[in-house]
Amino acid sequence: MTWDAATSFRAMYERLPHGIVLVDARRRIVAINPAFTAIFGYAPEEVVGREPDFLYADAADYSGVGAKRFVEALQARAALLEVRYRRRDGSTFWAESSGVRVDAPDGTAAGVIGVHVDVSARPAAHSMPPLAAIHAFPPAAYASR
Repeated sequence: MTWDAATSFRAMYERLPHGIVLVDARRRIVAINPAFTAIFGYAPEEVVGREPDFLYADAADYSGVGAKRFVEALQARAALLEVRYRRRDGSTFWAESSGVRVDAPDGTAAGVIGVHVDVSARPAAHSMPPLAAIHAFPPAAYASR
């Protein structure tokens, strides 16, 4: 059996129960996975090409710490944070979100892959202050894992 990175990534993208969103360097949605659709309620054609501001329960989170976090991800600084989002039906939920930089072939930042895990059913969900408890991890922290 041949095992390659592209096949592995495709399987993760399509089958993980976590919402995955690919966002370009201008902060526009490029693609979403099936779990993103299940969690947020939006079909790909409803979100591709848009900025993700409509997904945030609080507009200040998108323009404030969310924007800061996006820039940090473009600078290859990984982080994990809890954010309150809004589904297509208007309901809100807490998600544990992380984002990592995607490089273009020339090494420049092409965008960010964001992963969102709905934690609203967890007993300790939203125990962190909204977007305030950002834990930045330098890429070297992952090298030894």
